[in-house]
Amino acid sequence: MKYIVHVVTTVRSISTLLNEIKKKGMVPPIEYSGKPMVELYPVSSPSKTRMLSGLPLIVKGLPKLGDDVNAFARNVEDNRRSL
Repeated sequence: MKYIVHVVTTVRSISTLLNEIKKKGMVPPIEYSGKPMVELYPVSSPSKTRMLSGLPLIVKGLPKLGDDVNAFARNVEDNRRSL
């Protein structure tokens, strides 16, 4: 089961969550009205040299395709063929 932080906990302990982001690169999703709503990640500096070891964090921050993954794959393939 994925750990989720409630929005009230976030408000009361934002500095603790920011320290977790600084140390771990992320915190669990923040819940609002009983559903995960927001994920917090550190802002990366464009001038900062990126290392390959940072790739998992970058990938984790990308949007999720969910149920649209097959439609997306077909769309990419159709566009590739048309080129």
